[in-house]
Amino acid sequence: MSGAAEIHNKLCHGSPREPQTGADSTILAGRGATRGRPHLRGRPPGIDRCGSNGSVRVKKVLIGLVAIVVILVVVVLVLPSIVPKDTLRAQIESQMESATGRDVTIAGDVGVSIIPSVELTLERVSIANAPGAADPNMVELGALRLKVGLFPLLGGELAVDEFVLDRPVIRLEVDAAGKPNWEFDTGASSSG
Repeated sequence: MSGAAEIHNKLCHGSPREPQTGADSTILAGRGATRGRPHLRGRPPGIDRCGSNGSVRVKKVLIGLVAIVVILVVVVLVLPSIVPKDTLRAQIESQMESATGRDVTIAGDVGVSIIPSVELTLERVSIANAPGAADPNMVELGALRLKVGLFPLLGGELAVDEFVLDRPVIRLEVDAAGKPNWEFDTGASSSG
């Protein structure tokens, strides 16, 4: 036996792990013995005073992992309901107005779900038309649904799985100066 093993046995077991005979250290061979090996009375097999039982560590790790998964599920389910829909609506309208240079209105519900993928639903969306156009709105949608992958999003990538326009009405026209209404003025300077 190596020196480290002897020290471990002396510290944890009081003496080397050899079966002893006598009234206090009866060897049990029947019930409680594992794989034909006897164990000492008072100590179940696989457990010693130093706590080197691997199954206890595995159990603790599994409990920790389950706790983390439960916390993540609760956060994912509760997070969409924490953010007020009016705040979310205002943020989305602002971002869409910045991207198009036109007024954007979301008159209906705003829905967000995260499981199994991130899905955004906007109801009754309209994008204003270019100045001088015949109709006030260039785009009117019954709903817009955008679904992106959760794991790519966590990795910083946008992977669009689904983009649905429900009941779209899109009015395309060219003004008297020959400028089409689908050319958006986003404030970006053109180089050339």
